[in-house]
Amino acid sequence: LVSTRYDDDEYEKSVILIQKIYRGRKDWKIGKKLKEEKQARELEDAAIKIQKIQRGRRIRIMQKDDAMVKSAVRIQSQFRGWKSRKDVQVIRSGLQAKMQHEYSNAVVLQSAFRNFLARRTFQV
Repeated sequence: LVSTRYDDDEYEKSVILIQKIYRGRKDWKIGKKLKEEKQARELEDAAIKIQKIQRGRRIRIMQKDDAMVKSAVRIQSQFRGWKSRKDVQVIRSGLQAKMQHEYSNAVVLQSAFRNFLARRTFQV
C-alpha cells in the first residue's frame, strides 16, 4: 500500500476542524440574519401599533369635533327658526295695522258717501 500525506489522522482532524469552523460560521451568519429579520419585524409591528393608536385618537377627536359641529348646527337652526318666526310675526302685525288703517279709511269714505247721498236726496 502506498501511503500519501492525506491519509493520516492528523489530516482528517484538520479537515473536520475546517468543516466545523465553516459550518459554524455559516450557521452564525444565518442566525444573525434571522435575528436581524426578527428585530425588523418587531420594529415594524411596534410602528404599526403606534400608528393604530394614533389613528384611533384622531378618529375619536374627529367624532368629538363632529358632535360639536352637530350641536352648533342645531343651535344655529333653532336660532334661525326663532328669528324667522319673530320676523313673520312683525310682518303680520305690520300687515294687520295697515289693513286696520285701510279699513278705517274705507269706513270714513263710506260714511262720507252716505252723507253725500242723504243730502242729495234731501235737497231734491
